[in-house]
Amino acid sequence: WINLCTAGVVQIILENTAARGVITIGNREKIMGYNSNFDKYSFFDTKLWDIFDGLALIHNRSYDGVLIQTDSLKVVKAIQNSFLSSSNSALIRRIDHLLLNGGLLDIQHLPRDRNKTIDVWPKWLLINSKD
Repeated sequence: WINLCTAGVVQIILENTAARGVITIGNREKIMGYNSNFDKYSFFDTKLWDIFDGLALIHNRSYDGVLIQTDSLKVVKAIQNSFLSSSNSALIRRIDHLLLNGGLLDIQHLPRDRNKTIDVWPKWLLINSKD
């Protein structure tokens, strides 16, 4: 299994957003981390883009399945519901396409208070990308 854990999203006055993820293998050995800096997206769309970016990074790796952990329950439900019926969101359909080609899937809500260590990095990315 590969675990894709996405971090919190930060919005600042300029309405830019940033997100961070960590990709690990089943025994929690870190494969890679990634940062994404987005322009004016909603919290929901930024979380979806963060998951899509992580899935795109692991797309060509061989694995038995993927576990996605995110701090947005709304995103978890949207992805889960998309397997039951076609989504109106092109981004969710793109996520579905990557997941269908990747094997087994589990998606979990990971409350922000259990994810504080990784949550610091989006703030740093936003602050330091303005230079």
